[in-house]
Amino acid sequence: MGATLIWLPTALMLLVDNQLWQGLGLLTWGFLAISTIDNIIRPLVICGASETPFLLVLFGVFGGLTAFGEIGLFLGPVILAVLLAVWRENMTVSV
Repeated sequence: MGATLIWLPTALMLLVDNQLWQGLGLLTWGFLAISTIDNIIRPLVICGASETPFLLVLFGVFGGLTAFGEIGLFLGPVILAVLLAVWRENMTVSV
């Protein structure tokens, strides 16, 4: 989400300044590469490193963004990962 706030206005500014190919190139690059990395690959890396399910990380990112704003992009998945670790630890102790 944060990267979009940079490349989208820049691409629109290029289009307004009659730099058609540069603006279209930046729009294409932003949608295909930057947004893909930011919204798909980052949660996959986070869930792979912490052994947290992908959907939980994705909900953590969106829920954190909704609840805490920009800092929630990082805070949401961390809170969910800690809660999941506590829950898993509690389940192994009870059994």
